[in-house]
Amino acid sequence: MSVKDVMEIDLAAARIVTVRELTRDTAAVLREINENNEPAIITRHGRFVALLTPLEGAKLEVRALQELSSELPDVTRIDLDDDEPSIPLDRARRRPR
Repeated sequence: MSVKDVMEIDLAAARIVTVRELTRDTAAVLREINENNEPAIITRHGRFVALLTPLEGAKLEVRALQELSSELPDVTRIDLDDDEPSIPLDRARRRPR
């Protein structure tokens, strides 16, 4: 989530949740945030300390995998062991156990 996405969150719809409530019933608070698709502002001693936003439907796993895969090197060969030469990846086969 980028800073721009955070700035577009409708804080008027946000629920206020104390740290105590969050600690006592974390699962219920998270479920409510996602079910209502509205953020929650977490407070400690009446001061805002955090913002929890719903991510259900955001497909973050897909975005994260795409970003990670773009940073991986292009692997075209595989090294099996130190005493064996490397072979092209498309010719690699699973070794019997």
